[in-house]
Amino acid sequence: AHHDTPLSKAQAKARMWLTGLSEKILYYGNIFDVLVQQHPEYVSLAWGTFKLLFVAIANHAESASKLSKSVSQVADLLPQQSLLLVLYPTAQMQTSVARLYAHILIFFVSALKWYKDSRLVHAIKSILQPWDMKFRTQYEAIAAETQQVRRLAEVALNVEVRDTRLEVLQGMLKEIRLDLTSQRTTLNRVHLNQMLSLPMWNSLPTSGESLQFCRSMRNRHRAPMRLQLPEVEKLNAWSLQKSSPLLLIDTYIPAVAKAFMVDLIDLVQTNRMQIIWALRYEEYWSQRLRATDIVRMLTLQAMQVGAGNLLDSPFPITVEQLREAAGLQQWVAILGRMLTSISSAFIVLDADLLAHATAYDRS
Repeated sequence: AHHDTPLSKAQAKARMWLTGLSEKILYYGNIFDVLVQQHPEYVSLAWGTFKLLFVAIANHAESASKLSKSVSQVADLLPQQSLLLVLYPTAQMQTSVARLYAHILIFFVSALKWYKDSRLVHAIKSILQPWDMKFRTQYEAIAAETQQVRRLAEVALNVEVRDTRLEVLQGMLKEIRLDLTSQRTTLNRVHLNQMLSLPMWNSLPTSGESLQFCRSMRNRHRAPMRLQLPEVEKLNAWSLQKSSPLLLIDTYIPAVAKAFMVDLIDLVQTNRMQIIWALRYEEYWSQRLRATDIVRMLTLQAMQVGAGNLLDSPFPITVEQLREAAGLQQWVAILGRMLTSISSAFIVLDADLLAHATAYDRS
């Protein structure tokens, strides 16, 4: 370790005293300049020599003080800029930090050369290259690049805050959508239950009852031949035609047509396509059915198939409209409006049931 000797302390005190004296003389330099102008023949040479000496001493002290302070400040900048680069590693930030490091290296190299110079060189450079001429430009370049790095960090921070706010808003919007979807599902379910609770449906068979009856009849009376079912892709393409497609099953063996109808329903259900039907059911022949009842069967099933979208239309079907519907035209209109809640669906009509209902309508 280095220990100051009494001589070095005395030299330091003398240097401090001489530096202070030089600064004071330079401070009152204007007064001496006036004296020089009044008596140039006596004091110009002496005063010029002393002034040069005092300027050299003051400049050397200023350079040493500011250089030490600047090196310390620049050293404090390094961890800050490194942290900003880690936090915001953008291309612009990397370029700006690289330029800053280049300016710092240039400044440190110049400072190292200055510290390695001898006292005589310091005395000469304090006159020829004072702080303002030698180091100020380099230090200001470091300060300017530091401000640029901080500005980039502020911009990156603002972008990060904006992205965070967008994420929060998107999360809130997602929650609101989920709440609205849940509320809509609940309202649709309540609306469906209200319509299904009407007594008018009690006289009609459920979709499961009529389909099960037709399946049992198909299995009980096996037809001597079976019609080949269409491929699912062709059936789907057929259902997606712009015009309402119609498929008629016409055969000279009624059992074959009835079996094909049930097989077709099973095929559609297996492939998760939407379908509604009006089929024969147990003891249907003993009831006075009309065409209105068949439309009501289809309406009941359409309500159940499109249960999730009953309230999506601008003017949804209400319980009061179902109670007040009387004639065939009104029920057909209700069925049409109910089908708008379904994107696409197959509608199956049993010819025997339709013939039984129209027979009563003609009577």
